[in-house]
Amino acid sequence: MARLDSAANEAIKLARRMAKARLDKEKPLKKPKYWKGKKVIPLVEFRKKEFSSRYRWQDYFPNEFVSGPPGFTGNNELSMKEQGEWRKEFLKFMKVHRDPDFGKYLCRFCILNPENIILPNAIREPMMKLYHFEDGRTTEPCNVINEFRCPYDKNNPRWEQLDFLSVSWQIVQDAITYFMRLSGYKQSLYLVDFNERTLYQYKSDGSCTRKYNIEGSLDEIKIPRIEIKGHNDMYYIMKDRGELKKMLEEYAKSPIDNKIIYHRQHEFAAEHIKNNIEIILQCFSMMKDVIKLEDLRDYNGKTVQDIENEKKLVKDNKPQTKEDLLPDGGLSGTCMTCNEFANIRCKNCNVWMCVNHWREHARNHGMKEI
Repeated sequence: MARLDSAANEAIKLARRMAKARLDKEKPLKKPKYWKGKKVIPLVEFRKKEFSSRYRWQDYFPNEFVSGPPGFTGNNELSMKEQGEWRKEFLKFMKVHRDPDFGKYLCRFCILNPENIILPNAIREPMMKLYHFEDGRTTEPCNVINEFRCPYDKNNPRWEQLDFLSVSWQIVQDAITYFMRLSGYKQSLYLVDFNERTLYQYKSDGSCTRKYNIEGSLDEIKIPRIEIKGHNDMYYIMKDRGELKKMLEEYAKSPIDNKIIYHRQHEFAAEHIKNNIEIILQCFSMMKDVIKLEDLRDYNGKTVQDIENEKKLVKDNKPQTKEDLLPDGGLSGTCMTCNEFANIRCKNCNVWMCVNHWREHARNHGMKEI
């Protein structure tokens, strides 16, 4: 009996030591006064030094996590390299000392993060159901949101599955957003008054926007190879394996446009799609029956019903001006130069132009600088 009591006591002591070790591992470490030769100072002081001519902020580290790159050192290659090296060491500093704000930052794309709920589609819940927790833990959104205190062991294959779903979900969302934005350009009429140097953008939802930077506005127009005009197209792509595969492959080889896709993010997405496309397609095949059209959201976070309600509200309350009314002729036509699709129209001459040939016509109206 004494042996059993002794063994029980040893087990209790071991459990306590393990619990303490786990808490110590999760607990933020006290930050030192110096790290890698740089002085560690309060964030408030660091902010003052960022734009001071008396100090080099590169010689300091703030004692709290900051998500964006500090200061501005210019666009030259040497300055950008120095900033990149500082950022790399700063993130190591935050990781070694388990800064809680940095831990939260590392969780920003996790599929279990409740802050990620409002996104351009409604596949989060179905994807979460694909992650089966063998230990009985709930699949509800995480209430920790700190990678340094994450209850799921990174050395366990289950973590790899969770990470894969989080990354894949984000990439599918970004691909849909990318093609919806480009489709929005195609589904608009750009009516240009070259004499007045004014442009009117008429969207398919009936809205009209006046712009004065003609060149900048028309340079944004890009004709997508995959059209996602709204919720019905999004729903069809998610439910159809072949269309989903086509969309992801096109997204992976899309030209970089920093206004729509962040360069580094797209490089990572393209590589992930290339290596894992069949697994992603399999995931969607498993959950396609639980994806509902009425739950889908566009890149503004709006459902079909939200858009219908907005249209009704605008129609009932907004007084229409002459510019608000869509001109006769529709949203698109045929380019007068190449006979291809065109959605740019000259208000002065009533002719259609495509994205490749509008400059030629602009010069006829005295816009020599184009």
